[in-house]
Amino acid sequence: MVFWMVAIWAGAVVLAIWAVVLLFPRTPALPRLSPREIARTRYAGGELTAPQLREILKALD
Repeated sequence: MVFWMVAIWAGAVVLAIWAVVLLFPRTPALPRLSPREIARTRYAGGELTAPQLREILKALD
């Protein structure tokens, strides 16, 4: 009787730990880009024109 109670509780703990690991996976944090890097990336992708990029960089100074 005691054996089964301990086995059930151990199984419940293992199941809970397994569920937490599945629900909250460990993922590496993405590197954060500075506002300047974001503006330059957008310029390189064609989202900004040269005057817009200069204006943004001037505003960030």
